[in-house]
Amino acid sequence: MMTIGEKIKSLRIKANLTQEELAIAADTTKQTIHKYETGIITNIPASKIKALADRLSTTPAFLMGWDEPSVATTKNLSNYTPITVYNYKGTPGAKKIEINDDNFEAIGDLITEIENLPAEKIKAITEMIKKIK
Repeated sequence: MMTIGEKIKSLRIKANLTQEELAIAADTTKQTIHKYETGIITNIPASKIKALADRLSTTPAFLMGWDEPSVATTKNLSNYTPITVYNYKGTPGAKKIEINDDNFEAIGDLITEIENLPAEKIKAITEMIKKIK
């Protein structure tokens, strides 16, 4: 099981945030974020846990280790813009997928599966997505 600091660091890196950017969101310093991530500070105030969770698109319960949700259940996406997915190589049957609370878990599960693929398959998927855009 990951420590709270390891979770913060892992989620920060996945979100492509610097320690400084995360610190701004949590109204703290880069040095404090470093101390959270390295375990120097383990008794993190509840207000900071909430701010960190919000910026890292997760829940305070996940950070604290009380709940181990999948990526799919870490954040409500009802405010996000719908995405459009087209069949590869322009075949007929383009479908618009609305990301909402009803399908968020399934989409998150798919993302988790993709993240666990070998690097060469992820690269191939990325290339397909670039062609679709």
